[in-house]
Amino acid sequence: MGCYNLETVIFSSGIIKRECFLYCGSLKEITFQNSIDSIRNNAFGYCKSLQKVTIFSNSIESSAFYSCSSLQEITINCQLSTIPDKLFCYCSNLRKIIFTSEINIIGEEAFKYCKSLTTISNIDKVQTVSNNAFYQCDLFSDIRIFTQITSIGYYGFLGCNFISLDFPDSVTSIGLNAFSNNSNLVSVKFRGDYNADFNSCFKNCTQLKELYISGTVTNMNSDSAPFSSLTNLEKLTIIGDLSFISETSFSSNSTLKEIRVNKIQLIGDNSFKDYAKLAIFKFTGTVSIGSYAFYNCVSLRDFSIPSTVKSIGSYAFYKCSSVNEFNIPSIVTSINDYTFYGCTFSRISIPNAVSYIGEYSFSCCRNLGSISLPSQINVISNGLFCNCSSLSSFTFNNNIKSIGKESFYGCSSITSMSFNAQEFIFPDYCFYGCTSLTTINIASTRITLGSYSFAKCSFSRFGFSGNMVSIGSYCFSGCHNLQTLSISAGSGFNNNELLEGTFESCTSLTSITIPTNIQRFYDRVFYNCNKLSSISGLNVVSSIGSDSFYNCALTTFSINARDLVINDNAFESFSKLSTLTITGSINSIGCNIFLNSLNLRTVRINGNINTFPSIVFGIDSNVVSIYIDRVKVIDNNCFCGFSKLQSIEIKNDLTSINDNAFCNCTNLASVSFPNTLRSIGSGAFKLCGKITQLKFENIDSLEESAFEQCNGLTKFEISGTFNTISKRLFKGCIELKSAIFTDPGMITVIESESFMNCLNLNINLFSFYNLETINNDAFQKCNSINNIWFSPSVISIGDSAFLGCNALQKVYLPPRATKVGKSVFKECFNLETVTLSMMMNTNIRFQPLKLEK
Repeated sequence: MGCYNLETVIFSSGIIKRECFLYCGSLKEITFQNSIDSIRNNAFGYCKSLQKVTIFSNSIESSAFYSCSSLQEITINCQLSTIPDKLFCYCSNLRKIIFTSEINIIGEEAFKYCKSLTTISNIDKVQTVSNNAFYQCDLFSDIRIFTQITSIGYYGFLGCNFISLDFPDSVTSIGLNAFSNNSNLVSVKFRGDYNADFNSCFKNCTQLKELYISGTVTNMNSDSAPFSSLTNLEKLTIIGDLSFISETSFSSNSTLKEIRVNKIQLIGDNSFKDYAKLAIFKFTGTVSIGSYAFYNCVSLRDFSIPSTVKSIGSYAFYKCSSVNEFNIPSIVTSINDYTFYGCTFSRISIPNAVSYIGEYSFSCCRNLGSISLPSQINVISNGLFCNCSSLSSFTFNNNIKSIGKESFYGCSSITSMSFNAQEFIFPDYCFYGCTSLTTINIASTRITLGSYSFAKCSFSRFGFSGNMVSIGSYCFSGCHNLQTLSISAGSGFNNNELLEGTFESCTSLTSITIPTNIQRFYDRVFYNCNKLSSISGLNVVSSIGSDSFYNCALTTFSINARDLVINDNAFESFSKLSTLTITGSINSIGCNIFLNSLNLRTVRINGNINTFPSIVFGIDSNVVSIYIDRVKVIDNNCFCGFSKLQSIEIKNDLTSINDNAFCNCTNLASVSFPNTLRSIGSGAFKLCGKITQLKFENIDSLEESAFEQCNGLTKFEISGTFNTISKRLFKGCIELKSAIFTDPGMITVIESESFMNCLNLNINLFSFYNLETINNDAFQKCNSINNIWFSPSVISIGDSAFLGCNALQKVYLPPRATKVGKSVFKECFNLETVTLSMMMNTNIRFQPLKLEK
């Protein structure tokens, strides 16, 4: 040990003891003249110069040539059956080993890190390869020499250079990571029964694409993931039996393209979920296929369900869109939810044993043309044939008692349907989008229709004459061919309402009869029914929703209201409506309810309403006549700009006409209001040029510009408690001759421009015996005033108050007039006499005229 300069050793007999030549780094040659008895542990360990050796010995112990890193070839002439542990461990340049005797066992780490090893003789009878035996033998690539091997220990061939492995049927056990890191390994074949963990056995064998097992795999369990590390595996063949495949068996193997298994008892839930490349799956003997088992296997094409299968889980074949045909075994009794969703087969046979088919089982099977259900099926589940766009016919047998939501949704090829059950419920969306459904006959005596149940169908008549219990929202929306519908008063209609969008866009609907107990119309009930000209059965109405009658074709419409609420745009674009009559009580009216209803000429409301709101008709209204029996308030801008409006009559209860309510109604000639009116807002009748006479009583508030530029107004009479004649109240009323204030003593102020440009007005100001102030321009250019005798109460006269009153000849100024503004009588060219009071300030400049005191 430690003879660093020793180069040559010759043996003739005896024993080479333990560590005898350990670390003899210069030893290059060993010669055996005769066979010796034994080479003990580590006898030549770390002899790093030793290159080629021929050994004659009766026995060799472990680690005898440990880390002889220059050793390239060795011949061992002895009766060995077992290669001891670590015999050539770390002999990194060892390429060839010749054993003259048959080897049965290779010990642990026997060839570990023999990175150059390619050839070993006489090991074809080896039965056991122990742990780490060929660990990281990078060039060792031929396992076919092990023809009788039974057991391979853990890390046995880790990091070797196998391209393919073909195990004899003698192999029964392979340890953990036995072939890990074999980066060039492409295919593996096992023959006979097998007990191993594939997951660790071939860990990091990144090129392994094909795995063949001829025997029975015995160690599969629900917690293992035996193939999950084979990330590029494409083909798996198991000729023997397999108890089951679970969700974790191939947890990351989306590269799998082909699987062939002779017999699998159970395929568990999620086993091959989202295996997008899996094209071929051949198997027999299976009893159960779990939920999501082949979910979204879009490439699966070569597949057949074994006749032994009794149960198929939900979503089992979801979107297996490349399988052209499925044969459901005769012993299957139920088909679960979404089982064949999105498949592409054109036909499928349902066994007579099936008594239940789950929700959406055949949904989106777009090539399915026809199907027959067993007679014991009495319920069609939700979405069962949803979006089966090629399904052209379906017969409801007499046993079917109910259908589920969306059951025939989007079945655009179905042309006719018949129902015979005595009582039938058509749930939400059940026939939505059946665009070819032209004929429907319902022999039932009592039905219920859910939301969207027949939306976008093509029938022209709804063949039913029995009791209709209720109709869901958007039930017939988009039924463009539906022409008439009758829901008789005696139909047993439970609800007193038509829900949202019930007949929306039924563009061929011309007439409808509804039960007389219908009181509420929700939003968009008859939206865009542009040919609807007749609605029968209307009785008492309490609510009309937004856009309820949008673009309908009725010419007249009468409503018997009970606390009626009319919501926004209810009658928008009611293009043919000429007369509207509402009788009864109205709670509220929304905005734009008659927007773009340009043919509407007459509005008659025989009931009562608290407030008639603004923006009811739209700015382009052609309404000519309005009658309202009872209303309290006409809101701001309510009829502003109604250029065609000629008459307005409000019979009772009116208290307030708000700002600009009738502003710019240029053809309004006839107005009639009750004596309950108390307030007239700013600009209320401004620019109403056709009104000739107005009379109001008991007015409390009269706002500015209320009658400005009513240039056809000739006579005005008013009484009330207001004390101010507001700004521009009659400005520009050029034809106004008489303005009678029956309680003139109430007036204390005449605001600026109140009577400006009233060219024909002659008014007696002396009668306003409590008048104190006349503001600027109040009577400017009132060219018909001849004489002015002010009430003694007048204190202030504003600037230009009577400017340009050309007919004015005499003025009697009041004694208390201590403030007279500028240009008060400027351009009064015919003014002859101004009589001043002795008490007045005479420092006032006038044009040349005769002043009298």
